[in-house]
Amino acid sequence: ENAQLAALRKPLSTPAPPSPFKNVEIRDVNGDGVPGLWIYYNPQRPSEIVRQEEASRADGRVDTWSYFKDGKMVRREVDSKQSGRADTVYFYHNDVITREERDETGQGVMTYRASYENGRLAKVEKDSSGGGRADLWLYYDAGKDSEIVVKEERDLNGDGVPDLWSYFENGRLARRDVSAVGLEILSQREQLPAPAAELTRA
Repeated sequence: ENAQLAALRKPLSTPAPPSPFKNVEIRDVNGDGVPGLWIYYNPQRPSEIVRQEEASRADGRVDTWSYFKDGKMVRREVDSKQSGRADTVYFYHNDVITREERDETGQGVMTYRASYENGRLAKVEKDSSGGGRADLWLYYDAGKDSEIVVKEERDLNGDGVPDLWSYFENGRLARRDVSAVGLEILSQREQLPAPAAELTRA
């Protein structure tokens, strides 16, 4: 009896909060008998999706991860090289893309970053030399449906500051400006680098 009274006097332990990934739905999306989609629901609100994993190549191996908040996608990660980790990440606001980042070399470092305005491409930053920082910037006319470059900037000596500016009209090179540092570098190379915008268009 004394033991029972002692037990009653013990403070009750606080229950652990429920895991947000407790409720999972698994789907076979193409009818081959292999799971291809995992949907994680918020146990507090069972109809609300918080995360989704997808095996887009129908091999049962997850290569796409999508994250949601208040029923809207906020981030999507993609393993496009089948390396087991995401190399491309998309960011969203109100279901509209705002930013994209890529690891184009497979070294675990993002070498490409794109910014969007109202879902349209506005700016791209690239580490084209593998130096660990952006050295190429492309600016787009975000007011048009097609991706038209209006300005390009290049860092020629790896200090993170543009040295060469290219301006475009209707997608064609109209003018180029170069800094004193850039001019010295170009004179040593005895050539101008082709604009990335024109290389892309070709």
